[in-house]
Amino acid sequence: RMGKNQFHFAVVTDLDEKSKVEEERKPTFRSWLAPGTLTYDGSRYSIEFEAQRELLTKHNEAGRGAEFSELSIFNDRLLTFDDRTGDVFEILNNEDGSKSSVAPRFVITEGSGDTDKGMKWEWSTVKDGELYMGSMGKEYTNSKGEVVNRNNLWIAVLNRFGQLRREDWTDKYNVVRKALKAAYPGYLIIEA
Repeated sequence: RMGKNQFHFAVVTDLDEKSKVEEERKPTFRSWLAPGTLTYDGSRYSIEFEAQRELLTKHNEAGRGAEFSELSIFNDRLLTFDDRTGDVFEILNNEDGSKSSVAPRFVITEGSGDTDKGMKWEWSTVKDGELYMGSMGKEYTNSKGEVVNRNNLWIAVLNRFGQLRREDWTDKYNVVRKALKAAYPGYLIIEA
């Protein structure tokens, strides 16, 4: 039970290529969830972490998976986002709350959705009862610096009924880029 000046929180890892569990026969991928409590005693803050929880999945894209980059509570569910596969997972707890697992709830592809490449999730937020999920806000370029696609300038919005819509946020990302004097060919990488 949390007091007035105590707050539950959690962090999740994005191990990139190190998420693969090498000792497994079938492709398996892991991330770590670290729940904790933030307490304010009136003059300073303290953090207490619980034991880390291993999150395992076999979902992958091209031999990579469980590259979780964000946590959000939406519709009373704790969600995490795989920035490799585009999967949105729900984090589930066992009965006593000591262990966690993941279950895929949505698979969302890049851009307008007409591709088989999973969305590269970097951030999410709940606004007006909807879950907004976005990427890094930068054009995908090849080794020569040429723009290959603008898929990571799109976002996905999920409503409480599980209906998904996609929005091209190029104009919104460009407002931030312009304010920071990083207009194309300059760029920003949005991670939160």
